[in-house]
Amino acid sequence: MVLDKTECTESLEAMRASSMIELRKQREMEKEMKRNRVPLPFKVTTKSDCVDTKLKILKSQEPNSDNLFFRLAIIGYEWGDLQRSIVYAERFRNKLLFRDGFKDKSIILSEGKLAMADMLTQLYLLTISLGWDWDELRELGAQHLEERHKDFKRDGWTEVEK
Repeated sequence: MVLDKTECTESLEAMRASSMIELRKQREMEKEMKRNRVPLPFKVTTKSDCVDTKLKILKSQEPNSDNLFFRLAIIGYEWGDLQRSIVYAERFRNKLLFRDGFKDKSIILSEGKLAMADMLTQLYLLTISLGWDWDELRELGAQHLEERHKDFKRDGWTEVEK
């Protein structure tokens, strides 16, 4: 069950609208979330929330959803695909011959983009399994990078602000 922009937009519009048809759609989604044991109350208000909801529903349907080793193995696999795509795109700037034909840099990078999306999805699902807050982790990472930049500037690894 893949959510595209149109479905997400329609879902958001349905939840904001007050008509009976729109409210019925919201109730159906809430019933599906309850059936799949997604915590409620849970209101979808943004595109990101819409994707989060879909991922939580999909995670609840996985037989190994809380197996951390399984999740880490998938993350490692996707990381490898991303690395391969970037290395090939940088190392071989022209078309490459693969078993299934020639590929140019844009195709190789699009494969890397998919691997990055898959890896981020698996990281998000791992975060849910560990009971951590995704947004809090992003903030913590940004703070840590900001702290490290002070060292980078001191050591001459980054440009000094003008």
